[in-house]
Amino acid sequence: MTTAVDDPRRVVENELGAEYAGAGWWGSLYRAPGRRRWYRLIPVEEVSGEQRAELLAWQTRPRRPDLVPVLREDRGEQRQFGDRWFQIVSYETDADRSLGDALDDPEPAYRLACVAATLRAFPGWRDGIGPGLVALPADVVLAGHRPLLLPLPVWGPPSLGELFVAPERLAHLTPEAARGLPPGGRDPGVYALAVAALRCFESLPYGDSERLMQRAACSGVFGGQRGEGRLPVWMRRVRQVRAARDELAGFTGLRAAGTGAAEPGRSADVRGTAREGAGGLARPRGAGADDAEPGWLADVLDAARHSMDPVTTVRALREAGEPHRALGLAHAALVDRPGYDLLLLAADIARQDLREPLEALSLLERAALADPERVEAYEKQLSVVGGLSSAGRLRLSGAADDSIHSFAGRLRATATAAFDRLPPGRRVDHAHEMASCLIGLGELTAANAFVHEWLHDGQTLMWWRFDLMIDYAETFLGLGHLDAAGQISEQVRAGLKKVRENGQMARDEIHRHGVRLADFDLTLLAARDGETRS
Repeated sequence: MTTAVDDPRRVVENELGAEYAGAGWWGSLYRAPGRRRWYRLIPVEEVSGEQRAELLAWQTRPRRPDLVPVLREDRGEQRQFGDRWFQIVSYETDADRSLGDALDDPEPAYRLACVAATLRAFPGWRDGIGPGLVALPADVVLAGHRPLLLPLPVWGPPSLGELFVAPERLAHLTPEAARGLPPGGRDPGVYALAVAALRCFESLPYGDSERLMQRAACSGVFGGQRGEGRLPVWMRRVRQVRAARDELAGFTGLRAAGTGAAEPGRSADVRGTAREGAGGLARPRGAGADDAEPGWLADVLDAARHSMDPVTTVRALREAGEPHRALGLAHAALVDRPGYDLLLLAADIARQDLREPLEALSLLERAALADPERVEAYEKQLSVVGGLSSAGRLRLSGAADDSIHSFAGRLRATATAAFDRLPPGRRVDHAHEMASCLIGLGELTAANAFVHEWLHDGQTLMWWRFDLMIDYAETFLGLGHLDAAGQISEQVRAGLKKVRENGQMARDEIHRHGVRLADFDLTLLAARDGETRS
């Protein structure tokens, strides 16, 4: 059993009254949000006298809104914890989370949003502190969604011993630094944040520090891993997400020392160039590229983040004329996120774009189960069943039997349940669709009684509900009551004339009802001719 005395980190937490927050570029970070304090502990042997003087000078520097203030530590700038002495840098802030905490969050879009905000803040930090600034995720705290830096003078990389103590530092080390080469045109601070961005997509590899150092030198920290992806399967299929992952891989790839250019044969850079030619986000090059690169990377992450909303991405594919891909992606996303709105959208694509009403009904049933209190799925169920073609209705009614387990019986049960679950005030707006369901399924007697009920408000006949009036006529026609059907047809014709003259109904709506009435009259005329001949 490991005691607090055996664990140096526990010793610091107990004596400092703070919680370990992660490894910074220099030292380790601890937080005590209840006291509005964050602490950086650096082994004293790593800090020279000149560096200690710089730290003291930071306590009196003018404050900047994007940098957390450095305070004087009341109990001394150097303290012993266990058997080791540390230089303490004390910060004052209300923030209780770091960027490292955000990277551990299970929501990918939140991770990307935090890293993108940090990238946009980085040029300001670099201007305030100096070139060569490097910030690891634990060096950045989040005040809401706003990133703030726990500042430190620019001292370059820590000693090799400190790098190996915290493998996370090795992962954020540029390949040039790991190989002992000049930095070339690469900003080590932007590189470190690009690695942090890659951590939104992949997990840091496990293993000993020596192997991680080799991977960093070869720009392969995240390469060759299996099963370590942090994104759902459906999300990895999204073009913008794949593009962002490839852009980051290209950005953190090997470059020819001293030029800032990609080494020959680097496929990631080739892919990036091809994407720019295809209309992707152009990568900054030439003079001023260092200043532009953080914003460009943030834009890349934002594009990926927006596409991580399955409803947005599926809708975009649909609008781009790719309904099959849209529905396939929706089905994949529903495994991970069975959301109501996504189910509705998938049902619309299946019905309207792919002409698959039965698949639409299946999706709508799932939506109704996901949130029984919402009415959209019920309304769409009625629309799907009621909107079946005339030929389809005849086939269904011919194949149906009285069993609720028959296909036609299940359709009627679906429509009836959907109608009954609508709020009373919404049912009148969907009575026509319910009537169409019953008529289409051959339930003419039930349809006649249903329409009669919804056409009357007490003793008043709502003759202006022309959709239901024509439904009423269709039920009489189907039941063989041709005279009653003809009388209702005349009532509808007179009503349409009346609303056309007084302007109480839109012309396109009058036209729609008139076309349907004309079709009905032709059917009625054919039925009368057949009756006469017989």
